[in-house]
Amino acid sequence: MPAVSSRDILLFGGDQSVHIHTEPLSPPSAGQVQVATRVSAISAGTERLVYTGHLPHELAADASIDQLQPGGEDDNPYPMPYGYACAGTVIATGADVSATWLGRRVFAFHPHATHFNAAPQDLIEIADSLTLEAAVLYPNMETATGLVMDGAPIVGERVAVFGLGVVGLLTFRLLLTHPLERVIGIDPDPTRRDTARALVNRSEAAQAVVAAPDDVERVETAAAVSDRDDPTKDLRGGVDLAYEVSGHPDTLNAALALCGYGGRIVIGSWYGTKTAPVELGRRFHRSHATIRSSQVSTIGPEHRPRWTKARRTSVVLNLLGDLQPDALGVETRPFRAARQTYRALADGSDEAVQILHSYSHSTSS
Repeated sequence: MPAVSSRDILLFGGDQSVHIHTEPLSPPSAGQVQVATRVSAISAGTERLVYTGHLPHELAADASIDQLQPGGEDDNPYPMPYGYACAGTVIATGADVSATWLGRRVFAFHPHATHFNAAPQDLIEIADSLTLEAAVLYPNMETATGLVMDGAPIVGERVAVFGLGVVGLLTFRLLLTHPLERVIGIDPDPTRRDTARALVNRSEAAQAVVAAPDDVERVETAAAVSDRDDPTKDLRGGVDLAYEVSGHPDTLNAALALCGYGGRIVIGSWYGTKTAPVELGRRFHRSHATIRSSQVSTIGPEHRPRWTKARRTSVVLNLLGDLQPDALGVETRPFRAARQTYRALADGSDEAVQILHSYSHSTSS
C-alpha cells in the first residue's frame, strides 16, 4: 500500500465540540515510516477535560509527546489534537528505513488520526500474538504498572482502589495477583463494579471486595482490624494502601477516611483545573498517612537506579499478552462517529468502560 498524501485528524474545540479535519500528509521522510491507524484508545478522564475545555492551558501540550502541540494562538490551545494511543500497520517507509518494516503492526503515542509518520525508534512493535485492541491499551497498562510499583503493596496488606475506569480496573487486576489480605474496588457506577466482579471471578481471588462509595459500612468492615486495646484503634483499622484513580479530587477525602494509621495514598488521577476541599484536619494530622503522586512519563525515583523505560515496556507488553479487552468493558466506535462518541462520554450516556475509535482503510491489518 503506497503512502497517502492526506489524513484525517480529530481536533477538539474546547467547547464540547470535535471535528475531523482533513490535512496534507507528506510521504515519510528519511528515517521515518508511515502508519495507517486501525484503532486508537480514548483516555476518558483526560479527554473529557479536553472536550469540555478544562484542560489547563499551560499543560495543553504534553512535553513527552511531540505531536501534542496547541493549534490556537496566545494562551489558547484550541483547536487542538489529542490522544496518545494508536495502533496500526506500517504502510510505507522513507529512505534509510529497511523495507522489512512494511506490514509490521505497531503502537505509537499519537493523537487520533487516520495516518501518521513516525521514526521507527518511537514505535513499539506488536507481537502477532497480541490483538490490536489489547495493544492499544499499552498506556493504561503502563500507568497501572507504575501505580503498583509506586504503591509497593506488601504481603498481607489491605489495599483499596478508588475509581474503576480502565486504569483502575487494570490496577485492581494486577493487585488480584498479589498475596494481599484484601483488595477493595470502589466505584459509583454499577457497570464498572460488575466488570470488576467479573475480573474477580476470572481470577478466583477470594480476598476481593467490590463496593459503591456509599456502601461505607461494608467497605470499612472488610478493611477493619480488631484491636480494641490499642489507644489509637480509630486509626488502626482501614487500609494500608489506597489508589485514587477516579478523576475526581473530592474522592481523596474518601481515600483519607479509609486509610489506617501510617497508610499510603497514591494519586494516579489527573484533575486538570478541577479542585475540591481536602480534609486535612485532626484525623489526618494524627494519622502519619502519606500522599504521593504517580505519573507514568517518568519512573519513580526509588526505581530509577534499576529500571529503564525499556525494561518497563517489556514488562507491560508481557502483561498485555493475556489481557482480554472484552473483560474490561472495551467497545469500539467508528472514528467518523466521534461527535456522538464524545457527546455520550461527556453526558455519561455511554456505559462502555473503555472506548476505542476504529478506522476503516482499503486494506485490512
